[in-house]
Amino acid sequence: MSCIEESLDVRDTTSTLARFVYAQRLDDRIRALCAKAVKSQGPTELHNIFSELRAAMKEHIKRLRRLAIDFPESQRRAV
Repeated sequence: MSCIEESLDVRDTTSTLARFVYAQRLDDRIRALCAKAVKSQGPTELHNIFSELRAAMKEHIKRLRRLAIDFPESQRRAV
């Protein structure tokens, strides 16, 4: 493996891009659910929307925790 290949791991780039796209989709889903909740017509519909929103938020938190754990130590700020 050459120095260039070692410094630019295509798998890392691809997985980072895939994570970004997937995160954007989840963000869009959360926004859509919030908009749907505002327009909801009844308590049953609102309850169902909130259930979906809670699940999406839990997934978002899970991803952020994973991102924080995977963040390279060398790039973390010294506190």
